[in-house]
Amino acid sequence: MKMRFRFLDPNNEKQKPAMPFVLDFNDGETKGEADSPAGLVALVVGPEYADVEDEEVAWHVRAEAMEGHALWLAALGSAAVVVDGSVPEPVFDPYRGEQTPDVELRVDSDWAMVASLHNAGLVTLYEREDVSVFRDGAAPASCRECAYYDAGEKRCRQFDAALDSEAPGCLDGAALPNEAVGDRKGKRRYVQVGQIEIPPARVKASRYLGLVS
Repeated sequence: MKMRFRFLDPNNEKQKPAMPFVLDFNDGETKGEADSPAGLVALVVGPEYADVEDEEVAWHVRAEAMEGHALWLAALGSAAVVVDGSVPEPVFDPYRGEQTPDVELRVDSDWAMVASLHNAGLVTLYEREDVSVFRDGAAPASCRECAYYDAGEKRCRQFDAALDSEAPGCLDGAALPNEAVGDRKGKRRYVQVGQIEIPPARVKASRYLGLVS
């Protein structure tokens, strides 16, 4: 993976973020920025996530991390389960079906994981105002429409993978930025993301079983 991310010092006001996304977690004690959903996950689970090249391995890393978050929420009195759209039952349920869950933590993809962590209040996500990858939620229909597609090299900059421009968009695609946004000096603010709607195109079963185009 070629995503970029770095941790920021929350007490250093001179350290300004520049990447599209900023993440606060651990009750504000930890802060980081990233240029992609995958980079945001690396901030949460650890920098070693950037070295994972196989999606199945990445899925297991996400699932293990989310199990820990589900147990943490359970200790706080919230019933949380870990879900993936490719299977009908939760992939992890500390209550073994005996309690209706209050929270669903998703592991379908990096985007879905970050969105569900934010919705559960476990992290706080900010987007630079010229992007709306989480505030909009829509997934590009093809690689050609994705902000991470390098048309010259025909590669995905997020996952460093060779691509066909007509390939269907993935669960972690991003809309192109709005270049018109910014003040007279070209500076862009960061906007706190509200509750994130997870559309069908971001859910694994819907995307890959032909339930959405």
